[in-house]
Amino acid sequence: MTTLNENCGDLEVKKENKALTQLNLNADIQGLKILKYYCHEVAEIYLKDSDRIFEYILCLDELFVNCILHAYQGKGGLVNIQFKLEDNYIVAYVRDFGIGICEKYIEDVPKLSEDLFCEDGRGLFLVSSLSSKLKIERGQDQGTLIKVYFERMC
Repeated sequence: MTTLNENCGDLEVKKENKALTQLNLNADIQGLKILKYYCHEVAEIYLKDSDRIFEYILCLDELFVNCILHAYQGKGGLVNIQFKLEDNYIVAYVRDFGIGICEKYIEDVPKLSEDLFCEDGRGLFLVSSLSSKLKIERGQDQGTLIKVYFERMC
């Protein structure tokens, strides 16, 4: 395990067999920058195609920004990201410990709203559209776990 202490918070990286498996990041812009760097590293190994790499990074960016804006309402918190290989997929588990996602998003990912000024739902719509599969779970007491699947190209 590697632990770095930076000006904007703590970064904890756990690696197994030289493959990235877990990040614990502060829910802020610095955390987002770190996430993008590591997502690119993981995506290049397992997705290969530049378009799929871009889509993967975009999806994780959207999920992380949702943690900042919705789960913690800009007040900061912790986001745990795990990268796993499951069957033919690379799966990213994005967990926050904030207020928890609305029940309506667990039942059905929102459709794209005709209201261009709508402030919610577009990120999950985008992630659902670009990924192979999306699963959303609300924590028992607090927080949200989102699993986003991308088919591997090995």
